[in-house]
Amino acid sequence: MTERKKHIAAFFQHMPPYSGAAGLRGKSIFESLPKHVPDSKITVYCSNPEADGISGVEVVPLSITEVENSLRLRLRLLGEALMGLAAARKMLLGWVRPDLVIISSPAYLSAIVLVFIARLRGVPYVLEMRDIYPQVYAAAGLVNDRNPFYKFSRWLSRSVYRHAKIVICPTKGVARSVAEETPKANILQVYNGFPSSLVGRSAIKYDRFTVCFHGVLGFFQDVDTLVKVSRRLVSEDIDVVAIGYGRKQASLDELELENFRFLGKQTFERTIEEIEKCHFGLSLRLDDDISKDAFPVKVWEYLALSIPTIITPPSEAGDFVTEHKCGHTVGSGDVDRIVELILDAKNDRVRLNVMAKNCQSVADKYTREQTGADISAAIAKLFHDGTLE
Repeated sequence: MTERKKHIAAFFQHMPPYSGAAGLRGKSIFESLPKHVPDSKITVYCSNPEADGISGVEVVPLSITEVENSLRLRLRLLGEALMGLAAARKMLLGWVRPDLVIISSPAYLSAIVLVFIARLRGVPYVLEMRDIYPQVYAAAGLVNDRNPFYKFSRWLSRSVYRHAKIVICPTKGVARSVAEETPKANILQVYNGFPSSLVGRSAIKYDRFTVCFHGVLGFFQDVDTLVKVSRRLVSEDIDVVAIGYGRKQASLDELELENFRFLGKQTFERTIEEIEKCHFGLSLRLDDDISKDAFPVKVWEYLALSIPTIITPPSEAGDFVTEHKCGHTVGSGDVDRIVELILDAKNDRVRLNVMAKNCQSVADKYTREQTGADISAAIAKLFHDGTLE
């Protein structure tokens, strides 16, 4: 008698071609998972309507309205709850239960809904995290940490961590925060990394020295400092290229400087084609607890493309580039120091090239293919060691 295939169902709010960190993480996992659990049926549900296919995996867009980060908190949470219910109907409320579900957060409330229903139905789950919720809401000023919603959400999150088979964290800081909340959680910390296809690219750089900034322009991005730095660089014959979208993009849309180009939202490939022609990268965030534990995906992409980086504030990513001599860490909002370091890079190309080579030296260890394989191996182990029985 043929053994029934193992069924793994997953929810990631976005999947490629959406270029956000969660979608790219999802792609790395699901490209690798069929190799680690070969006797399986894998279905991934997402909210973006046109998702790329993945060999050995069924990617199913949910017929729902997209939930944007720019929405007010109440509308965003309502949208996330409805999205979680829509995903649950597909993943968990059929006659046949999956053997395992993989749930990505954000969307935070979608994850809470899915975990609640998974536990009701006795389905084991793995949680894939981006940030620590609801602490992110408090750090962004969306809710007071004395608010009953905040306290209840924090209690819910602890329960989610405690009952997960694995809690996958993208940084040491997030992993530490989860451990502080729930000491007995089974935590797997794996960096985001970058696609191996970025390694070894050798674009011709712009004639004028150019710095770049890209990514979602959300609560924690220090767009004001980017604007101030761009203004200061006009007289230094240094160009600035910015790519992204989100609640803070208006100030970039309205910025009219002869040395500044804002390209708005672009595909991942178009973004890479643009930034690889730049000489120096910027990862500018506000001075908050969330940013101090962050390792932005843009930093991984700069490393892969051998682009030295300035990072604010001092953080996990800053410690990494400082240790490997791939860039600099500066206090948030320190425009003078940021401009000084950019001018040093422009005027000392030998030192700039050394930093670029240092980026190359660490690149191969952190490809998305490798990080996705590490996560897939941990998920496969759940099946092999009887943890899910």
